[in-house]
Amino acid sequence: MQDDKIVELYFARDEQAIAATSAKYNTYHNGKTAFITGSLAQINNHVDNYLQPIPLLINSKKTTQNLGASSFNTAIEKAQKAIKNHSIKKKPKRSPGQKMSEKEKLFYSQKEFNPFMHKVWMMLGNSYFQKGEFMEAAGTYIYMERLYATNPTVLAETRIRLSLCYSQLDWLYEAEELLSRVKRDSVPGTLKHIWATANANLLYKQERYEEAIPHIETMLKQEPKRHENTIFWDNCT
Repeated sequence: MQDDKIVELYFARDEQAIAATSAKYNTYHNGKTAFITGSLAQINNHVDNYLQPIPLLINSKKTTQNLGASSFNTAIEKAQKAIKNHSIKKKPKRSPGQKMSEKEKLFYSQKEFNPFMHKVWMMLGNSYFQKGEFMEAAGTYIYMERLYATNPTVLAETRIRLSLCYSQLDWLYEAEELLSRVKRDSVPGTLKHIWATANANLLYKQERYEEAIPHIETMLKQEPKRHENTIFWDNCT
């Protein structure tokens, strides 16, 4: 089944489209598995140096960035393959002369019409981030800002993750400015954990430790069973 047909049926909630999507995007799921494998390798093998300030995110440490690198490279490769083969820029057909509702106008103003593709892009950026390639991750998120400008939730998550890249690069002014923009537009409830993580990491790097504490507490409440907060990157699923 062709991609555009899958998308047409997907929006109609067609059973055939669901099955075709599962089969066609197996590339993404393989990438997701590789991503989680790499994340677990970092978590299980990271060692803190208690003679130095302990960073909030374990991938701040060079030796930890190298852990799971081959798995993250696989995730990157799978994401790039899925984007190349399944991105849909062509607008779906509509009846000529039909008056569009505001919702339809918003839909047709999109730049990407594969409803699954934002997950693939997010996995690409997150894989770069997790292996310490912060410039590459930032470049991916900046592109996503343009690609998903009409999707408030994806746009908010993209900007929060971009701010994390800036913090890790010690571009603290840029990180703070970006988080302020997200806050003005309101933060979706589904992003509370990553929002708290980004704010905590920025404040920690600015040595504003007391201000960071409430955000760290939110992180722990949102993910109480996780060994280390870095695993939240599998939220790209």
